[in-house]
Amino acid sequence: MPVCIIEGPVLTKESKGAFIKTVLNSLVDAYQMPDDRVYINEYNKDNYGHTLVDKPGHDITVQKDNPRVVISIIAPPGLAQDEKRIMFRQITEAAGNAYGISNLRDILVFLNEHPIHNVASNGYIQTENPEFRSAVTHN
Repeated sequence: MPVCIIEGPVLTKESKGAFIKTVLNSLVDAYQMPDDRVYINEYNKDNYGHTLVDKPGHDITVQKDNPRVVISIIAPPGLAQDEKRIMFRQITEAAGNAYGISNLRDILVFLNEHPIHNVASNGYIQTENPEFRSAVTHN
């Protein structure tokens, strides 16, 4: 059920496949839930801008460098702090490998937690969905 949305520069087909596989494995290890998903949105240089971190004031760069990578994980709450650390590290390192980024500060990961009673699939709230089984909804 966890979903990971990755925003970053264009990747090669090979690096994209390896990156998706690593992220899926990390989500499965952390959440132990079925139906995990990963989506990658790719941006060319002419489709982004950002403020410069190492410059004072509001210096901005547009259409110059590759965009920084932003990763959003949408998942249920309750993951232990140590499991979050492991998952964040694995996904950050995988992003660094996929995008050829050595300075991992250029990779930002957000965890957006939503209780499963606020999520629906197949027209059912997940806690009432007959097709959804997990330790969270059934003992």
